[in-house]
Amino acid sequence: MKKRLRAPVPALCLTAVLLILSSFARAELRCPELDAALSMLEKGNPFLERYDEVTGADISARYEYGCPYLFAGSSVKDIGTVTRAWDSSIYYKEGEWYPAGLDCVGFTRWVFSESGRGLHPAISSLLGKSGEKYAVDTRGLGPDRLFEVLEPGDLLAVRRASGGYHILMYAGTLRMFGFTAEEAGKKLEDKLDLPLLIHCSANRDYSGRYLLWVRENARRANTTDGGVMVSIFGCLASDRDGELYNLDRSVLPYYDLSGYHLTVCSLGEGDASRWIRWRKE
Repeated sequence: MKKRLRAPVPALCLTAVLLILSSFARAELRCPELDAALSMLEKGNPFLERYDEVTGADISARYEYGCPYLFAGSSVKDIGTVTRAWDSSIYYKEGEWYPAGLDCVGFTRWVFSESGRGLHPAISSLLGKSGEKYAVDTRGLGPDRLFEVLEPGDLLAVRRASGGYHILMYAGTLRMFGFTAEEAGKKLEDKLDLPLLIHCSANRDYSGRYLLWVRENARRANTTDGGVMVSIFGCLASDRDGELYNLDRSVLPYYDLSGYHLTVCSLGEGDASRWIRWRKE
């Protein structure tokens, strides 16, 4: 009598679970806002590569070195050229030439326009009375539970106590991008569920990358000191791996994520902030 072959139930079950998890990850992370935002990162950025792997997207970097920061920059069509700074600051001098780029609100407005949402209001409006109707209710939730209510594409509007505004976009978590505790490393293994934010701001890494670009394309221009990057939010970074010292005298602590400087974004004492889910009316 012939023996019956047993069906490979465990293997089939494992395959089914992996397919379900993969589908869940795709539905949870993939969105037009991230398609646009992540394309502004530099070539080889681990979050851009992971996004493609996890979601099945085929997004590539628009600019080899990433989208640079330029105060009051709002035109994507100018990126890849050089332009004169119209104002002076610690790291931008009026009348001198720099790689054309975007500032924080220019970046998020472009992302929203590109994804069909239209231009969102000014940061001051999002933080004001008129912005209350767009607020995401995060009361009672610690940073490691914000993923329960936030959606990729939500905004974090900030007014600094020291003056000035900043705006960032929620991009998911390390876990959503497929990072395991082992891959993330000892210092990040307990931070897999903290929010990741993509934004355009000061970051000295851009200076190094754009130095070559300037030499090849505009030798008389200055290098940029910032651009689009991914940061982690909700931790004090007391165990950080290092710090970036920017020309504007700000210091960015970072974790080393497989060679990528995952900078830490935090709120200071007295800063005002609001999570926003804006939709064009």
